[in-house]
Amino acid sequence: MYNIEKLGKMGYLSITEVERLTKNKETWYSDIINNSKELVKELGWNKDNLYYYIVSVFEYVSTIYYDGTFIFSIPPLITVDQISDNIERFSHLKEMYYQMYAEGEYSSIICLTDNKYKALVFNSLYEKMDKDQRLREFLGIHKICKNSLSAIPFKRIIDLLEYGSKSLLGKRVKSKLADDQGYITVYRGFEKADKKTLSAIPWSTSIESVLKYSDKFGSEDFVLMGKVHISNVGFIYDEEYSDFVLREEYEEEDGDYDSYIDYKDWENELLVIPNSVTDIRKLDRVKVEC
Repeated sequence: MYNIEKLGKMGYLSITEVERLTKNKETWYSDIINNSKELVKELGWNKDNLYYYIVSVFEYVSTIYYDGTFIFSIPPLITVDQISDNIERFSHLKEMYYQMYAEGEYSSIICLTDNKYKALVFNSLYEKMDKDQRLREFLGIHKICKNSLSAIPFKRIIDLLEYGSKSLLGKRVKSKLADDQGYITVYRGFEKADKKTLSAIPWSTSIESVLKYSDKFGSEDFVLMGKVHISNVGFIYDEEYSDFVLREEYEEEDGDYDSYIDYKDWENELLVIPNSVTDIRKLDRVKVEC
């Protein structure tokens, strides 16, 4: 139910909602709707699992099939031939998906999923994974998906960050970013120093990164500087991603991890437990020499 609500907030309408709105009248997207219904009928899937994101001004429709576990983006099929040509391919994809699900290959399922929907799939697989895998998958999703912090339940995010702060603390005491007291200087852009900004999860250890990646770290108009203790840091991408995430992936694939060049996080991002950044002050003017 949570994922269905998130789809609604992302602008998707269920097939039932679309049919109620159109009242079976012809629209510019009628062929797309009808062909997607015909496709799932031929596949033996439930048409009630169809969802549509419709943008009339651009005459654009995004169609997905989501049954609570399997999620798939359906291309805009126009002709009967296109529908027939895709039956076997789509059927095989769903079979492969559920086979991976049965065998516990949750990382493979998330990898197979479009970036836009990875967080939703993560939600459905969450209880199936152990704590380490949950954290690894979340960290990967957060890096490549813009909606990770909004699509995943807030309590789960806090649980993941607290788990990371405790399980990685032993190694983190040697962090090159921390001072003698274990504090890391962090930065974040903002328009106004409101409660939402001060409780933000993504911060950066670099002013340059805050200005360059303002979509991740807030507005580039002003910059906040503060400090956070390593015990309140959920994850440090620059120092921990290679060992915690990539090493596991390479070992699973029997890869030569030792020959792998250390991961470099160009955003210099770290994830903190909300409201744990202290000594926050505003930098009125920041000049970055390129």
